[in-house]
Amino acid sequence: MSSLIFTRSFRSSSSLVLSAFLLISPVFAASDDHVDIPVAEDVVQIEKVEVAENGISRANNVLQATDVAPTSEAGSTPLLLLNRLPGINVNSSNTYGIRTSDGNSLRLRAFSLNALALTVDGVPTPYNPALAGSSNPNRFLDGENLAGIEVSPGTGDVSAPSYSALGGSINFYTRGPARQAGTELVGAYGTGNLHREFIRVDTGELTPGVTAFVSGSNVEQFDSFGHTATNKRKEIDTKVRLETSTLTLVGSYTYSNADDHDDRTVSGAYYGQWVPYAPVTATGGAAAGTLGQTGDLTDKGRNWYYSAVQDGNPNGLDSVYWNKNVNQRGQDLFSVNATFSPLPDLKVTAIPYFQDVNGHNYGAVPNKTALTFFANAQLAYYLQTGGFRTDIVAPTNTNAAFDAPTFLNTYVNDTPAQRTALINATTVLPGAGDEARRSVNSGHRYGLPLNLSWEVGSERIDVGGYFEHDVENQTRKGYNLVNGLIANDFISNQSWTTYSDNHFNVHTYTFYAKDTVQLLENRLHLSAGLKGLQQNVVYNGAPDNLAFYNVYAGGYYRTKFSFSDSFQPQLGATYGLNRGNELFFNFSRNFAAPGYDVIGSTSFQQNPGGLKPERTNNYDLGWRTSRKDWSASLATYYIEYQNRIGSIAPYDPLGFGSASTTTPYANLGRVTGYGAEAAFAYRPARSFRLGGSLSYQSLTYGDNYQQPGSNGLPQTVAIKGNTVPNTPKWTFNSDATYFFGSFFAGVNARFTDWVYLSTDNGLAGGNGAQRLPSYALFGLGVGYDGIARQGALKNVRIALNVDNVFDRYWYYSAGGNSYGNGSFGVGLPRTTYLTVSTKF
Repeated sequence: MSSLIFTRSFRSSSSLVLSAFLLISPVFAASDDHVDIPVAEDVVQIEKVEVAENGISRANNVLQATDVAPTSEAGSTPLLLLNRLPGINVNSSNTYGIRTSDGNSLRLRAFSLNALALTVDGVPTPYNPALAGSSNPNRFLDGENLAGIEVSPGTGDVSAPSYSALGGSINFYTRGPARQAGTELVGAYGTGNLHREFIRVDTGELTPGVTAFVSGSNVEQFDSFGHTATNKRKEIDTKVRLETSTLTLVGSYTYSNADDHDDRTVSGAYYGQWVPYAPVTATGGAAAGTLGQTGDLTDKGRNWYYSAVQDGNPNGLDSVYWNKNVNQRGQDLFSVNATFSPLPDLKVTAIPYFQDVNGHNYGAVPNKTALTFFANAQLAYYLQTGGFRTDIVAPTNTNAAFDAPTFLNTYVNDTPAQRTALINATTVLPGAGDEARRSVNSGHRYGLPLNLSWEVGSERIDVGGYFEHDVENQTRKGYNLVNGLIANDFISNQSWTTYSDNHFNVHTYTFYAKDTVQLLENRLHLSAGLKGLQQNVVYNGAPDNLAFYNVYAGGYYRTKFSFSDSFQPQLGATYGLNRGNELFFNFSRNFAAPGYDVIGSTSFQQNPGGLKPERTNNYDLGWRTSRKDWSASLATYYIEYQNRIGSIAPYDPLGFGSASTTTPYANLGRVTGYGAEAAFAYRPARSFRLGGSLSYQSLTYGDNYQQPGSNGLPQTVAIKGNTVPNTPKWTFNSDATYFFGSFFAGVNARFTDWVYLSTDNGLAGGNGAQRLPSYALFGLGVGYDGIARQGALKNVRIALNVDNVFDRYWYYSAGGNSYGNGSFGVGLPRTTYLTVSTKF
């Protein structure tokens, strides 16, 4: 990939946008704890990070936005760009990160987003999948404002502000205000009726040392493979910078708002079952051959998303119901990055921040399902109190002759089988659509990462900490609709159940200290660090319908938990063999507090002491080299993952059905992993660049685990020795670009090996459907860049990007559980995007 950097500075081109395509690959930089993200000369960086002559002890990889510009769409989600780096596998059903969930499938070695330390310009952005207000990095920046991404696989620095850094860190850096006044305009149009507009205005120096910019974007595109539902996203970013000889202040504000539609995954049981669509029969039931799926599996699953075909009622998936499968996410983020250097060798950094989040999501619910929820909510309350709830009502789509009191008196005295029969025997209003549910999310958080760095001769000392207070709320209820029609509004005072009502109040404290010394004429660097974590959680809520039975009348848990580990050591060493070659080694022990999805589950609330926090031991050993025309890096690693928390099969003694219960969690034992990652870059001439990465990994379960059987008694699930799902053994990525003056052409190739979808590896019952095939994808970018190459049209850039050039069918793992079918997403077909940019 691009050259290894062993110098203290990097000179980049003078353009503001997509400038100087130095090498089409990541940069592997050398630094004691951070890397310098090169940006244009007239751009003021948020923080001047010192880059030491010798390297860091971790397998750090750095991707610069300019490096991959010819083969990636301007403004695309930064998470997708990470596929260029070794050890990372990420997919999305949307190129531009319109959905909050886009890129959530990311895996860095053995770990997903919620197990990594994530920051944007030093502000922690933890990913909590349980909450719709979750801080996915897509929400914090536009692609045009991205300067670079630093990835530390396996081991993030001890200073990383996080409570879940089991597998390393990903740090996003944005472009600061420019010293020269200017304006950028970007417009894009493409597949799926995409239109996207971006504008950025830099003020230049308003007064000596004061610069600012404001930018905004608007993007709309049809849902994946569809032509009905439109996804929308708006973003506003602004920064103001004040710089003096000893103090730098950067105030930032980010606003984002997305209205998107559910990204529907497919059960692994359906892979390969590409049967023609079976129409609804005259009696209203689905014809044979549909496998029970609620969607269209023609064209190998590409019609699954909001099919225009009526695939049966009730199911809530065909195109007439898309307006009740909507997600809205909004946020405001304020931060100040303050760096104070009272002495040349002393630097103090503080980054106070405040974030407000809000959102909601809708979902269509079949009539029979809504009635089941209502009946089970009443049953749970009746078994506890002997009476019925008055705060919920029966679904309105049930027949006018429906007598709720008589129905409930029968229901609570029936057996589970009789209850199911009673539900099925209840008719609905002729012509009525489905019911619907609505989740409302709100919350805020504020915090302060602090760091003090002091260099004394050949020694450097870093001390600091991180504080955060996070308040998150999520309430999900089912509602009747005006006139019983799916397209109409909710009747807010007619709820037929409360799915869940979760409230979290979390305080997190971390501290760290690290000492780095240079020996043997600065050829040997040794570092030792220590990190501690304390997290206090107050939970108030009802995780599911069962809570009304498991607790008491009223159904709410009010609990407090503390998770702590004051000894998380980190050791590292680098040794310079000669001017261009370096060896590195690193060890770290990491700890993670349980996620909000785990805490907000009935199984955890009932037995919190039965769940141990997760831990990992990570080892890295590698070599880097840098030559005149090429550079390379090779890293090997070993992972010990302990007390892995995963989902298990729910036990439902009341026969409520899995939809009425939260996912139960348990410690499922150990995972061990090892692998190797290679990267290279070759630039024989200024006009031609070639880069690539190759990764191999092996992840296996070290233990079997137990879960409840159908009778409630423990049963052993044999997975010891199996491969962890979504673990491709081999991945490869390469970019090549050639310039003809101001014209360019680039090609990207990506290969991902086959993966398992379930923990049983598809062996149970010989279910081969649980294995997704490998795929190879090619992308093409051609265009003219007068901005970066100083062409005749020096203020214009025009690019045409084509992804999946050969229109291959491909599929990616989208998550699953430990007890059944995994799920997969259908990869995008050939997509084409035209982007026009100008700067003046």
